[in-house]
Amino acid sequence: MLLSPRIGGAETLAASLAHEWMDAGVTSEIVFVDPGPAQPTSPGTARLKRLRKALVDLEPDIVLAHSAIPNIYARLARPNRVPVVTTLHSATQDFDHRKLRWSERALRHRTSAVIAVSRGQYQEYSERFGRRNLHLVPNGVSPRFTPRTNFATSPTRVLTVGRVVEQKNPTLWADSGTRVWTNNPLVRFEWVGPTGIDPRYSALEHQHADQSLPVRFVGPTTEAHRWMRESDIFFHPADREAHSIVLLEAAVSALPIVCSDQVAKTLPEDLPRETFATGDSDDAVAALNRVIDDYAGATLRALKWAQSSANDWAASSTARRYLDIFDPLVVRRKGRKP
Repeated sequence: MLLSPRIGGAETLAASLAHEWMDAGVTSEIVFVDPGPAQPTSPGTARLKRLRKALVDLEPDIVLAHSAIPNIYARLARPNRVPVVTTLHSATQDFDHRKLRWSERALRHRTSAVIAVSRGQYQEYSERFGRRNLHLVPNGVSPRFTPRTNFATSPTRVLTVGRVVEQKNPTLWADSGTRVWTNNPLVRFEWVGPTGIDPRYSALEHQHADQSLPVRFVGPTTEAHRWMRESDIFFHPADREAHSIVLLEAAVSALPIVCSDQVAKTLPEDLPRETFATGDSDDAVAALNRVIDDYAGATLRALKWAQSSANDWAASSTARRYLDIFDPLVVRRKGRKP
């Protein structure tokens, strides 16, 4: 269960799991809390009735929910004591919010398991609610992402992938990219991902919408693997992340990574990256220039990691770990049926 049809980390993980499970002979169906425009009246009640009907019609063996709001609705809507597994995706501390904290306590008895995608989430959840039925399963990477085989002598394409929202810091991206390009006019910055989400960035999106500009918003794509294969550096300006799939995708693609020091803490320790102080545009420019100036070395380090470690982060392994959590829950429920 997902919040709505859009592009993001939870949606990428859900699609990847569905693909891997299909290969393993497991059928899955994605249900959205908000599949279209919100209901004009009683949206909470309308959501719950529609979701419960969808789950009754599907007759699932298990329900897997992704992110805070779907996690709540999945447990409220579950039919016939179907096991519900919730997945924690947020880059922020959701349970600092009183309503979410209260909801979690109230719904724990309807929760068969909780999966944290990052160690930080695992720690936060266990401190508030205990470790009962709590699991750590880091995100995995689709097999579409493979190490690049062609490398430029000097970098010309710097890629960013993600939704244009505050957490990703598009203002820092635009400022840093423009300043790097000013001193190195061969370098282009491309941001691939949905726009029009946050009205605070409408003017910035309009300013960088022209596809002939050296720093431009490209719009959404379903082929991020192709963009990574054709780019030279991956720039992730975000202030925070939980366990970013897109950074793992870039690493598996053998792209040198530039990211904030806060985001770097969520990455595998041995993954090469150049970091900058979170939110500091001057430091981001310096980090980008370090990679550009030592591009051969940065590329070699990225390629070595991708060749030696990519299999450790395969989506197939992640999907199998989810099934290992599901299996005893399904068996236990079927054993209780008359």
